[in-house]
Amino acid sequence: MKKFWMHWSVTGALAAVLVACGAYWWLLLAQQQEQTTFAETQTELRATHIARTLAAQMETLMGGLEYLARSLAVLHEHDPQHTFQLAATDALASFPPGSILQIAVTDSSGRIVYSSLSPDSAANLALLRRFLESGGNKAALARTGYVSRPTLYARLARLEEQLGVDLADAESRTSLHVAVLLHDLRLLH
Repeated sequence: MKKFWMHWSVTGALAAVLVACGAYWWLLLAQQQEQTTFAETQTELRATHIARTLAAQMETLMGGLEYLARSLAVLHEHDPQHTFQLAATDALASFPPGSILQIAVTDSSGRIVYSSLSPDSAANLALLRRFLESGGNKAALARTGYVSRPTLYARLARLEEQLGVDLADAESRTSLHVAVLLHDLRLLH
C-alpha cells in the first residue's frame, strides 16, 4: 500500500508541476499577446504622426515654392538681369539642398532664356568628373551612367561649349582633371 500511495503522490506531484507549467505558459502567451498588441498600436500611432508631419512639411514646402515662383516671375518682368539673378541665387540657398534643382525661365517659344545651372553647377561638375574618371571613354560612361549615347553626347557637347574646351583632347582632359581636383581640395578647406 505504501508503494501505491508513493506512486500516486509522485504522479500527483508531476501532474501538479505540469498544470503549473501549463498555467505559466498560458500567462506568458497572454503577456506576449498584450505586448504585441501594444507594439502594433504604438507603431500605427507613430506612423500616423510621421505621415501628418511629412504632409505638413510638404504643404509648407509647396506653398513656399509657389510663392517663390510668383515672386521670381514678377522680378523677371521688371529686371531680368541683376535683381532676378540675385533673387534666384538667394532662393536656391534658402530651400533645403536638393529641393530645387534648377530655376529656369522660358520665352513664349519655349526657349530657355535664363537657367540657374551654370558651367560650374553640381550637375555639370558631376558629369565632368565621371567623364574624366572614365578616361574620356564616352561609350563606357554611357553604359555605367545608364544614359543613352545620344543624350550623353549632347550633354558633353554643351559642356564643351560652356567650358570652351575640346574634351577629346588628352591635354585638355588632364588640365580639367587637375582643375576638378583643386576644386575638391578647395571645398575641403
